[in-house]
Amino acid sequence: MTVTLLNTKTLLHWPLAVLLFIGATTSANAQQYLKPQTPQATKQNPGDAAQGRQVPIISKPPLRPNQQVNIFDIPSPRLFNPQSWIVDLTGSVSPEAVDYIDRVCDEVNAATKREMCVVVVDRIQGDNHRNFAKDLFNDWGVGNSTVPIFSGDWSNNGIMLFFALKDRKVELILGDGIDSPKQQKVAQKIIDDQVLPNMDEGAPNSAMYQGIRACATQLIGVSDMKAPVMLPSAVGEIAQPRGPRRQQRGPVTWWPWLAGGGLIGGFGLLIGGRHYYRYRSRQCEKCKIDLILLKEDEDDQFLDPGQQIEEHLGSVDYDVWACLECEEVVCNRYGSLFTRYSRCPDCRYTTVHKIESTIVYATYSHGGKILVREDCRHCDYHRRYTYLTPRKVKATSSSSGSSFGSGSSRGSSGFGGGRSSGGGASGSW
Repeated sequence: MTVTLLNTKTLLHWPLAVLLFIGATTSANAQQYLKPQTPQATKQNPGDAAQGRQVPIISKPPLRPNQQVNIFDIPSPRLFNPQSWIVDLTGSVSPEAVDYIDRVCDEVNAATKREMCVVVVDRIQGDNHRNFAKDLFNDWGVGNSTVPIFSGDWSNNGIMLFFALKDRKVELILGDGIDSPKQQKVAQKIIDDQVLPNMDEGAPNSAMYQGIRACATQLIGVSDMKAPVMLPSAVGEIAQPRGPRRQQRGPVTWWPWLAGGGLIGGFGLLIGGRHYYRYRSRQCEKCKIDLILLKEDEDDQFLDPGQQIEEHLGSVDYDVWACLECEEVVCNRYGSLFTRYSRCPDCRYTTVHKIESTIVYATYSHGGKILVREDCRHCDYHRRYTYLTPRKVKATSSSSGSSFGSGSSRGSSGFGGGRSSGGGASGSW
């Protein structure tokens, strides 16, 4: 009697791991589409949350009319009002324009999770407005930070529209993820067609609103904007009150669902293929007749003690096929997809059980020690060893300062942490 052993290792761990990652990413994306109601009374910064402090929200930033400002003089609009996307240090932007600019930026953020903002000052320190706006963009971190796996416009995708009214300059800064020669041409067209004509006509509110709305439709590609093309006051209409904000859900981003569906389909195909390969009909190589798959209680007589222990532990399953004519026997080995047992270095069976226990717990002053015990359930293999763990590290947090005059850091700006190399468009009037 001949016994043939076939070892088929499973390769299904990696698709399941990727599937779990995609599911978590999809769930996180779905939660980000829902824009929660932000309390108006307080705002909790990451560093303050760690220390249990509540930071009051200031309704408006301090005005600096006719003053030369640096980037540290300009507070992030998300700090003094978590629902605002515009900061005006001149006091010249009308409440209507502020409200409708926020509507546009809210709509873009709800639909695409991208961030846009408008900054209005009178004068800057220095004469390079492009570098000034770029440095302010990066100090706040406008747009999403780098996203693992994917790059391009999934990360660093913020937009800043910057006005220096007394310097008569405007800058449109693009995040690195959406900065390209084609997008720069579109940005320049927005400056030339929407912003500068309104500034020349003495209508800065319309210039700011129509400029940021054009960014939403032409640079980001939101085609179904609910915000009007022009400010109501610019066409003789009465602006409607904004009313309470409702939770909105933007259009579904399909790539996580498609990727998840593809992985589920691929995982199912692998499972089905493995099942077919395992239970497909077989013929005896000598007699050319079909082999018979023995039942679990019948195949133990063809397994050695180590194989029987593997089956008892559930780490391996064996299929025994027998020929009723010539008594040829084929034994196929199938490792379990999920098992806590590993292969023994002595007897080579998957019968080693490992247990870890803490001898010394790690603290902030010293590391810890872990005892590992490995015991084989088939042979006399036993192993004891220890390894060290690093000491605990206290979490650190950076403060953004006690006043808005000292500026804000990226970690506490209220934006997503995006970056820009300074690409975009410029204009003067």
